[in-house]
Amino acid sequence: MKRFFILTNVFALSAAFSFADNPTADDYFESGMDKLSAKHYDDAIADFDSAIALDQDYAAAYYKRGLAYFFENDYATALRDFDHYLTMNPRDENGFYDRASCFQKMEMRQAAINDLNKCLTLKPRFVNALIKRGNLYFELNMPDSALLDYSAYIGFRPTSEKGYYNRGIVYKQQKQFELAVADYKKAIELSPNFQEVYTAAGSALVAMGRYTESMPYITKALELNQRDGDAYYNLGVAYSNTGKPDLACENFKQGAALNQQDAVKEYFNACGKVLTKSSN
Repeated sequence: MKRFFILTNVFALSAAFSFADNPTADDYFESGMDKLSAKHYDDAIADFDSAIALDQDYAAAYYKRGLAYFFENDYATALRDFDHYLTMNPRDENGFYDRASCFQKMEMRQAAINDLNKCLTLKPRFVNALIKRGNLYFELNMPDSALLDYSAYIGFRPTSEKGYYNRGIVYKQQKQFELAVADYKKAIELSPNFQEVYTAAGSALVAMGRYTESMPYITKALELNQRDGDAYYNLGVAYSNTGKPDLACENFKQGAALNQQDAVKEYFNACGKVLTKSSN
C-alpha cells in the first residue's frame, strides 16, 4: 500500500503538577494535561472526568479527554467528547480537525471531509487539514479533488516534500507519469533520505519504459530499505528489459520472498521457478 503522510497536531502541555488540599476543576484539568503529555492516558482521562464532574461546562476538559481516548484508539468515545466540545466551541478549527481524524480512523471518510471543510473555512491556511483532506479524497477515488488539495498544500509549503510525494502518487495512478516523476524528483531534492519516493520514482520510470533511468532510484530505495518488495520487483523488470535475465530473476526472487505478488508471478513466468522455503 502507498504510504500517505498522516499528520497530527502538537499540543502544548503543562509541567508537573501536584494537587492542593481541595482540588478545583482547574487543578484536575492541569493534572490531566500533565498526564496526557506523559502519555498516561487512563490517568489523564480520570483527571478530566473529575474536572467535568466539578464543572460540566468545562469545554477544554471534554476536548482533551477526547484526545486521550483518541490516543487509546477508543474512537467512538473520543467522538462523543469532540461532539460535546464543538457544540460549545463551534468555531474552533482544531476541534473540527481532530474530530475529522477520529472519523478517518473509523473509516467514515465523508464525515471526515465535512469536518475538514469546516476547519478550512475557519482557517484556509491550515495545511495539515489540506493534506489530510487530499488523502481522503484519494481514498474515495476523487483524484481531481485530491490534486487540488495537494497543490494548495504545496503552495503554502513549497519546501515540504510531503505534498510533492502525495501529488506524485495521484499523477502516477492517473498514468501521468511525467508529472509524477517531476514531483518525485522534487520530493527527493527536498528530502534525500525519503525511501518510499525512490521506489515510487523508479516504478513510474519503469512504467514509462525508461528502464536504465529507473535503476539508480530503485537501487537507492533498496539501500535505504532492503525489505522493499516493490523495489525488487521493479528492478527485476528493469533488468529483464535491458538484457540481464539473471539479475532480473535474482530480484524477482528477492521480491517474491517478501510476498510481493507481481514478483512471485514473474519469478515463475520469466524464470520458470516457484519460491520454496528452502530457496528463501
